[in-house]
Amino acid sequence: MFHGGPDGTFSAYDAKTLEEVWSINIGTGINAPPVTFSVNGKQFVAVLAGSRQYNYILNLAPELKYTSTASMLFVFGL
Repeated sequence: MFHGGPDGTFSAYDAKTLEEVWSINIGTGINAPPVTFSVNGKQFVAVLAGSRQYNYILNLAPELKYTSTASMLFVFGL
């Protein structure tokens, strides 16, 4: 399972135990569900990021004010 947050944290969890397997902060909010795919037997996960932070989020987390808003596609090999 995967989870992306408005602070840029993108994490993978074991589906049975819910233990975090890995995590990375990509510096901008995740704005789409991740997709997994394989190429020549190698598994990948891709996620679109670069969300604009809405005022209600900035009121709760002002540290997110300077995160990037450019749309970017991140792809990770698993």
